[in-house]
Amino acid sequence: MKIIIAYVLLIFGAPVAFSALFGFMFAWLPDLISETIEGITSTILALLMFHCLSVKVTFFVPIILVAITSLWLSQREEYKAILWQSIGITITAIGYFIKPN
Repeated sequence: MKIIIAYVLLIFGAPVAFSALFGFMFAWLPDLISETIEGITSTILALLMFHCLSVKVTFFVPIILVAITSLWLSQREEYKAILWQSIGITITAIGYFIKPN
């Protein structure tokens, strides 16, 4: 049941919405930096959400997050932000999945 709750929250964009609210703190930065930080924040929130629900994070979580973020931003017609938020999500996901020896 926790798996279903975690993925439903992810699909409905809970991490993306909360990172958008948190992103207002970085609105004074250049767009490229603030959008990348917003992508990093949404990924961290998604990972924390899965951790709090004790659900294993798979490789599909960042892929779903990129798709939801792209859909969210394209509906708001912020097409330039899609690339930078996707880069932020990718950087955080790579950092999460790389395990130290």
